[in-house]
Amino acid sequence: LASYIEVCSHEKYPQRGLNAFNFHRGRAKKNLEKSLVLIKNINVFNALLKGFASKGVFPKIREILKIMEEDEVELNLQSYVAIFECLGRISNDNCYLKDIKNFTQSALAKGITFDKMMNEGIFLNDEREIVLRAMRSYDQNYVPQYRTLNVSYKNHLLNHLNCDIQYNPEDVKYKNDGPFKPEDMETSIHKQIAMERGGYVTVKSIECRDTPSEEVLRYRQVLDNHYEMWAEAAQSAFNRDLATLTAHRSALNFEPYMRCIPLKDYIDIIIDEAKKIAQGSETYSPTVNMLHRDMGSKVYARYKILRKQKTD
Repeated sequence: LASYIEVCSHEKYPQRGLNAFNFHRGRAKKNLEKSLVLIKNINVFNALLKGFASKGVFPKIREILKIMEEDEVELNLQSYVAIFECLGRISNDNCYLKDIKNFTQSALAKGITFDKMMNEGIFLNDEREIVLRAMRSYDQNYVPQYRTLNVSYKNHLLNHLNCDIQYNPEDVKYKNDGPFKPEDMETSIHKQIAMERGGYVTVKSIECRDTPSEEVLRYRQVLDNHYEMWAEAAQSAFNRDLATLTAHRSALNFEPYMRCIPLKDYIDIIIDEAKKIAQGSETYSPTVNMLHRDMGSKVYARYKILRKQKTD
């Protein structure tokens, strides 16, 4: 359920995740199924809070907090981060200052300070600046105190490699003003993400080969044509099944997962798997469960890469 809510929030439909949660909660409270129990996992609630916080819908935040109070689920640090993010997005001219003060006092009562949120919280895109804006509505002079990153080894086999420079990285001076420039780092990040997105790397062969003959080139062209036919068939089948899922509305279905990455990525994954099977042994074929697991892992990997690309 937590993954379903996260995907719905990622696709900017947090209400759909909340509907699924309320459906599960309603059935659990009525004891319609013995296997269903009230959800106490804070990560599920944080996913709900996060989805509505990104859109600045504070009434829904209140609704979720009321459910947490009824089900006796305690807020944790990430819960307060989501609440302050929502308040930071909608608090113009300190119109939500009273709510910010109330949640600040609630967090401090649990030992969760502003510095602790800024150091231990998880932030994406502009969320850190938005949360900081809400905090400064409460304390205009607040300046985050970030902890120094500990990069020393803590292993008796590696402790001898520690040195004073690791504890004072700001004192290190490089002859070329740094190991690399900011623009070089940005280029390297884009290359790394592109490599992860492709899912494989190309290694140049050292084998000395002659120029391929016309027959080989013709066979390669025929094979490429088959790959294009496979892609068209896969895309047609995918769109047909997705339309069926969209028409069949229910509290929980696979439609959000089918939309979590672009269609082209799904088709690439299907074609790559078909190529691997076609090039494999004729006496062995993977089971359906193995195909589901492997392709699911690839979809999840593409989803994580997509989140990286959307994170500045």
